[in-house]
Amino acid sequence: MNACQILWRTATFHLVVLIGGFVAAFYRSRPKEEIHYANHQTFVDLQLATFAERKASADTLYETRQLSRKEIQARIRENSKREEEEEENEQLNRKIKMNLQSDSKPKKQAKAPKKKRKKKEDDGWSSWTID
Repeated sequence: MNACQILWRTATFHLVVLIGGFVAAFYRSRPKEEIHYANHQTFVDLQLATFAERKASADTLYETRQLSRKEIQARIRENSKREEEEEENEQLNRKIKMNLQSDSKPKKQAKAPKKKRKKKEDDGWSSWTID
C-alpha cells in the first residue's frame, strides 16, 4: 500500500511539478511585432530640438524677475502699441489694395432706392406695410 501511494503521489504531483518547472525555465515567447527601442541618439535629438525654446523661456523668466512691476507694465504697453500699429498698417494696406482694384474695374450702375417700410399698430397688433 505504501509503494502505491508513493507511485501515485509521484505521478500526480511531483512529475507534474518537474515538467512544469522545465517548461517555465526553457520556454521563451517571441513578440508578435518587432519592438523598436529608443536609443541614446533619439534622446539627444529630442533634447537638441527643444533646447532653443527652453533657453528662450528661461531667459524671459530671468529677465522678468529682474524687472520691477512698472517696467513690466511699460513693456506690455509698448508691445500692445506695436501690435495695434501693425494692425492699423495692415488695414490701410487692405484699403489701398481695394481702392486700386476698384479703380481698375468698371463701375457698376447705381441701384434703385429701396422702399421704406412703415409699422402700423392696430389694437395691440402690429403689421408691416410697404409704401
